[in-house]
Amino acid sequence: MDTLSGKVAVITGAASGIGRACAIALARRGTSVVVADIDGQGAGSTATEITASGGAATAAWLRTPTSFPTIGGLLSAVLYAVPKQASSAPGADPRTRGTTLMRKIDLPELDQAAFTAKYGPWAIIAGASEGTGACYAEQLAAMGINLVLVSRRKEALDALGLRLQDQYGIEYRSLTADLTEAGAGGRLVEATADLDIGLYISNAGADGAGNSFFGAPVERSLRLLTMNAANVLEASHGFGNRFLARGKGGIVIMSSGAGLGGQPWLVMYSATKAFELNFVESLWAELDGQNVDIVGIAAPIMDTPTLRRATEGLGMDYSMAYDPADVCALALANLGKEPLVLVPDGPDEAKIPQLQADRKSRLVALAEWGKAYTAAAGA
Repeated sequence: MDTLSGKVAVITGAASGIGRACAIALARRGTSVVVADIDGQGAGSTATEITASGGAATAAWLRTPTSFPTIGGLLSAVLYAVPKQASSAPGADPRTRGTTLMRKIDLPELDQAAFTAKYGPWAIIAGASEGTGACYAEQLAAMGINLVLVSRRKEALDALGLRLQDQYGIEYRSLTADLTEAGAGGRLVEATADLDIGLYISNAGADGAGNSFFGAPVERSLRLLTMNAANVLEASHGFGNRFLARGKGGIVIMSSGAGLGGQPWLVMYSATKAFELNFVESLWAELDGQNVDIVGIAAPIMDTPTLRRATEGLGMDYSMAYDPADVCALALANLGKEPLVLVPDGPDEAKIPQLQADRKSRLVALAEWGKAYTAAAGA
């Protein structure tokens, strides 16, 4: 057995170059790696690459070389990465499953060849510069699917695209877009008219907690409504019609557990994410039998750069967060199988699996009723 297996290694300057190479090499030998760097995005990218390949890693953003928050954050990351005894016993603490102190998911099998044949050769990811978007990009690139990467930060998109191009031999295109602007969803469809897109992933739409609906300008709420409703609708309509014309394709909508019910101080986020869940369910039933699939994910709290920035200095226990790579893999594995995937999270998480089953049963019943009504109306 490798003497480094099961150990924890802290590597500073690991966002690129020799540090990054050392982190990847150690992870391949079974070491849990803390990827630390003042380049938080680069550290996150290295950690994402390691976890996507089956290794154990967490990123630590060293904000300044000598600050106390830097040391505290590094110690927190070390504790986060300490290997724990795996357990699959009923009732075992989900935070200690797997090899790191992180909520893990038992992932179903994915037939990558079949997935690529149906949803390739190109996929477009709206909101791809970091976090779950980068995880989706990594996992799709590993299957040989070419990528259109979309966000407001072209530099970050190109860095990700070039790395995946070098590593997996795929092609990529970066598109700069502000998805809070009206018409942005339609422009994505137009900008990719020359590509054989088979998969559209809506991954934008994060919003920090603690925002008062009445205390913020109404324009802020309208921008979130545009991003999470109008532009998701436009892009889904455009790409969906292209998929129907080509006879195959898929849509993944990253919603949130916040959409399962009202949530104070996340009013517009909760409301627009509820729209996405209902939107997906309805389309799932309408698309039945047409070889075009759609799935919505009620995403849980995930340890992403967005979460880290939003909760900085709040003393949050990040071990309660899920691995974003797992959530993305779960979404891809359920495309073509389920209308919604509700990841257990929050104060009522024990009820979530039953809630998912109940929503699907209701949807199937309504779909059958709708078919019967339509047939009777046309008779």
